[in-house]
Amino acid sequence: MHVATPFNLGLCGIHYAKKHEILLVASYHTNFDYYLPFYNLGGMEKLLWRYMDGFLPPGRV
Repeated sequence: MHVATPFNLGLCGIHYAKKHEILLVASYHTNFDYYLPFYNLGGMEKLLWRYMDGFLPPGRV
């Protein structure tokens, strides 16, 4: 299974893959940190990267 977003549907995909023991690869193609200042959320960059780093642990699901 390929999960292509680190948010809502991606989390559902990870849960499904774990539940059914399906191999999983994850990616994202949006520079979320780039958009934070446009929404006056520039101060949340560290929090965003902490989430992104923990989104999918390395290795097998």
